[in-house]
Amino acid sequence: TTSSNLIMNRSRIFLFLSWCILIAHGFRPYTTYKVISSTKSPTLLAAATGGFAKGTRRKKNRGGSTTNQINEANLTPENGWVELVELDRQVLEKGQAQAIGRSISGKPYLIRLSSSGVITATSVECGRCQYPLLKVPVNTVTDDKTGNIIDEGCCDVCGAKYDASTGAVRPSQGGGNPLLAPVLQNKPQLPLASFATKELNDGRVFVQVNPSK
Repeated sequence: TTSSNLIMNRSRIFLFLSWCILIAHGFRPYTTYKVISSTKSPTLLAAATGGFAKGTRRKKNRGGSTTNQINEANLTPENGWVELVELDRQVLEKGQAQAIGRSISGKPYLIRLSSSGVITATSVECGRCQYPLLKVPVNTVTDDKTGNIIDEGCCDVCGAKYDASTGAVRPSQGGGNPLLAPVLQNKPQLPLASFATKELNDGRVFVQVNPSK
């Protein structure tokens, strides 16, 4: 019993010190990025519209881009699809991500433009340390196993790496904050939630509120 209590006390001290370090580093969950969404109930709104307005805003299609463009059939809230009316394509084309709307869980989507020109959506928080990934560096790399070109993001706190398009876990060696990464590297690394997106010929983009299996 004494040994169990000692282990529990050490675990609590470890967690407390980790949070102190994160706070000192400027870690502020959900306040390091601006979430554009309605003020209605997150649960009800996410279930009905995914946090987005019901109205549509048509955008001029940009020719020459490679996108997953499809027809509008079946892209309805009843089928779990909502329009990304807050999306700013110009921001994405500058290589910046956007945290907008709310998924079925009530949290925002992390929207990026992949190197292949496809708009992608994942969860915002790192699957290891929960730090927002809004401004993490994303590099184009070649997968050693498949030879495919992928966009790889690296958490600037714990050093965890992900496929920025699918949320899949990538091999992580080094990276992250020199003080925090060694403390957090032994925590389990979970994949990011990934959400399907569809872009219409008129430039409108829809996202599936339920994460992909």
